Amino acid sequence: MRLAPFLLPCLLACGPSGRARFVGNERPSIASPEAVEVHSAAEVPTGFTVLGVVTATCETYDDASGLLERPCSEEGLLLDARAKASEVGGMLLVEPHCENQVIERSLEQVKNGGAKGHTRRRLQCRASVALAESTDPRQPVLARKTQASPTHGRAHITVGGMSLTVWRIAWSGQAARAPRTTDDVTELERTPSGSVPLGQVWSECESSCSSAVARRGLKHAAAEAGAFALAEASCEPLGDRWRCNGTAVGEKLTASDPPP
Repeated sequence: MRLAPFLLPCLLACGPSGRARFVGNERPSIASPEAVEVHSAAEVPTGFTVLGVVTATCETYDDASGLLERPCSEEGLLLDARAKASEVGGMLLVEPHCENQVIERSLEQVKNGGAKGHTRRRLQCRASVALAESTDPRQPVLARKTQASPTHGRAHITVGGMSLTVWRIAWSGQAARAPRTTDDVTELERTPSGSVPLGQVWSECESSCSSAVARRGLKHAAAEAGAFALAEASCEPLGDRWRCNGTAVGEKLTASDPPP
């Protein structure tokens, strides 16, 4: 069996949450992976705080996973996401959604002079990780009523005539800031001292675009969060589209600062 080179690292890293990564504020673990519940609606339940975002990813080559890797499926990635949420102190996955993208097509010459096509795909699932501020142990966490949460926002915008989806997750403990203009947002390699990370922002083109367009959408999301800077921004291709993510950075607020 021919094993694609990009799958080799998976032979050494295939633990329960090895395919998942978390960005946000970690807390001590208080729930087992099996106890982490899934909330499919976009609204965060009342009494819950968003800690950050978990992203689980796997890849296939001609629809096959690595030799020792668990199957690449939405069900498997959501199990990984629940395990990671448990590790970082979460109790709830909010609005999990998955995307399956073709990221590479190639042709291999075969002995009879013909060519065999190969396809590399990436399946990625993402969800917000939430923690109950106080919990009645006799009641499932999803028994609570829900309300729209100001910490979780998504919007559709247009940049240079191109349509993008942008969204942001505000980290717990950060007061709301007044929105800024995109031109007010500066790109930095890392969060500078004397400032605070406000949360994670994403931008993704809805059709074919350049990385510059997706990056402009990222600055728009940061500006809407009231950030003066965008730190640790990175972009990745999704076929002929682009997705970018980074950290929105704001100034530290003092007691004398007026509310937005």
